[in-house]
Amino acid sequence: ASIARAMSATRARICVTRAQSRGWRAPRRLARACGAPVRAEVFDCVLVDGRVCAVRDVTRDDDALIVAALAREDAEDGVWFEDDAAEAFMVTREACVVVPSEYSQRMQRDRVKNPHGEHAEDCWIIADDDAGGS
Repeated sequence: ASIARAMSATRARICVTRAQSRGWRAPRRLARACGAPVRAEVFDCVLVDGRVCAVRDVTRDDDALIVAALAREDAEDGVWFEDDAAEAFMVTREACVVVPSEYSQRMQRDRVKNPHGEHAEDCWIIADDDAGGS
């Protein structure tokens, strides 16, 4: 049974490597299952020096990311939003650790900026243990 598991992990690693070399986005679950590095893409969450950030763009040469800091609106839930007080900044891929997250949008709660309820804001759902509890 352990040989079969090792063989399937090896096949998964080959599949992920082949997909990434062709510029395709390998399935996240497959990459994590076989221990392959997960490349950060736009709308992913990453940890940069202990701060939770969202990837906003990738540079043309694909070695740096433009990220924006995230903050929690309410300490009780795992929903994170862009920190309006922080500016976006550039970091290398090596300085980032991908955090398992789910990208979503919700209606802006600020009734002054959104009086009719038609504007959405980006949000990310992250489990507390995945974000290091910060």
